[in-house]
Amino acid sequence: MSKHAIVSLHDDIMKTAAMEAKIGDRTWEDLRENDNIQGQRRFLIACAIPAFRQIDGINTIVYYSGTEMMSRQCTRQIRGREGGDL
Repeated sequence: MSKHAIVSLHDDIMKTAAMEAKIGDRTWEDLRENDNIQGQRRFLIACAIPAFRQIDGINTIVYYSGTEMMSRQCTRQIRGREGGDL
């Protein structure tokens, strides 16, 4: 990293720390409020991401299970016609 990038990053960190000090201590109750840092929105997104990933994982299994079953069915039909193993 260049010196300019490091100084810029340091300035951002200091601004963030000053803003957090100005706001004061936060509680779990603050997550329900949609204030200037949009805590409620961030909280909902943080909860939704794992839920959507779980749904996506299940959908992936369902999607490929049909393909796998069709593949096995075709294999059985080929074995039945040819009378041998693949």
